[in-house]
Amino acid sequence: MIQTGRGRFLLEDPNRGLLVDVSSFDWRDLDLSTPGDFLFAVKGRLYRLKATKLFAGFKEAEEIVGASTLLADFTTLTFEQITAPVWALPS
Repeated sequence: MIQTGRGRFLLEDPNRGLLVDVSSFDWRDLDLSTPGDFLFAVKGRLYRLKATKLFAGFKEAEEIVGASTLLADFTTLTFEQITAPVWALPS
């Protein structure tokens, strides 16, 4: 993955020289515990793209989403404001 320094993130296929802009993803990272897997979040959903599929010749970010495994869907969750317990407050 390449970060251009201008808020853009690109996935590069070194074998084909293709670049896919994944800047539209809300979050993205490479999983070092399973070398090469690409983890990312889009619109409240968390995905994993296996390293074996990473260089499948994707041209668009949407193709990456379609080829990935959905790990978690947080879209139905809502925020609930709760008061911190006394022991957690600054003294």
